[in-house]
Amino acid sequence: MQTMTIQAGAPVLTVINVFTVEKERQADLVRILEEATERMVARQPGFISASLHRGVDGTHVAGYSQWRRLEDFNALRGSPEMQEHMRRIAAFAKFEMVLYEVASVRAVNEAARFEINDAHVHEGQRRQGMKVRKVVTGHDDKGRAVIARDEKVDGMPIPGIGELAVLWSADEPATYPNAGNNPGGSALFPPVGGVRFIMATYSPGDFVASGDLPEMHIEHGDKPGMHRTDSTDFGVVISGNLALDLDNGAEVSLSPGDVVVQNGTRHRWRVVGDVPVVLAAFIIGARRRA
Repeated sequence: MQTMTIQAGAPVLTVINVFTVEKERQADLVRILEEATERMVARQPGFISASLHRGVDGTHVAGYSQWRRLEDFNALRGSPEMQEHMRRIAAFAKFEMVLYEVASVRAVNEAARFEINDAHVHEGQRRQGMKVRKVVTGHDDKGRAVIARDEKVDGMPIPGIGELAVLWSADEPATYPNAGNNPGGSALFPPVGGVRFIMATYSPGDFVASGDLPEMHIEHGDKPGMHRTDSTDFGVVISGNLALDLDNGAEVSLSPGDVVVQNGTRHRWRVVGDVPVVLAAFIIGARRRA
């Protein structure tokens, strides 16, 4: 199990790279950095761990790595292979590299530390985070169809909900032919004409939290989880059982294979039973009359 530990006073060197890139190149940048980490960075003596973070604005990527000594990192940075790698990135992205030491950490437990694991172990039960394989097509420079990417997308933990994987996002209609790059979006829910393609895992319990997002409209006195968005949502239940509750008290149960079309109505979700629900949804931004 690969583990990254962030702890004040730990004898490690932290390197943080913040990259700025055009939206249509963010996915390319992530792929290039992932490949370099596997091929080069992780094989360097003194390497401890590394993680990559995609900016939700679509224009940033942050790289976080830990090293045993400054000399170990400098050996990598001065290598011809790393210098060629950075020149390749500098051709389409700007970046700033800063060396850090951990000053303090605050977490939900008293130990004031947290671990980011590729698999979480809790009370003897092993739970693998959501990973979605995404295959994307595009066009080459001659207009022929190609597989633009075949990759795994990790789910992001969302408190009160479960996990969310944003598979595709765009704030305006596409123009073809294109290379098949993900345009990126400015928010979780799209503006008019924009689209989002997501997969969510809802945890068992009470009604799924509505979240603190400006695109989610919540009225004073609403029941927990009740909300609406200015969008048309096309959802399909992949696994588990889900209840859809509307503001007039109507409730309908959804099972694997069932499809729901949410036309900008006020609603909330509830997981039925003790098994998480996996829901895939395609979201289109819509107008709402005043």
